[in-house]
Amino acid sequence: MMLSSLVRFPLIFISGVFISLSDMTGLGLVAAHFSPLSYLVDGIGASMDQNTVFNWGVDILSLLVFTVLFVFASGRILRRSLMKGL
Repeated sequence: MMLSSLVRFPLIFISGVFISLSDMTGLGLVAAHFSPLSYLVDGIGASMDQNTVFNWGVDILSLLVFTVLFVFASGRILRRSLMKGL
């Protein structure tokens, strides 16, 4: 539970929910490109005719890629923990 909070809260702050991605500079903007929430927030903004950083196709493709990666990683972790008997 605590580990998920350590990952989740920084992702929320760099995703563009509180500060627009177009206003970010430097390391924050680089980190935002690695956050799946950034693409979700940008896609929601595009659906409401707001200024977006990415094309809507990039948003959807990125979310699909993140979904496949996370499902694959979670399956591997689950399989490994089942083999250990945890």
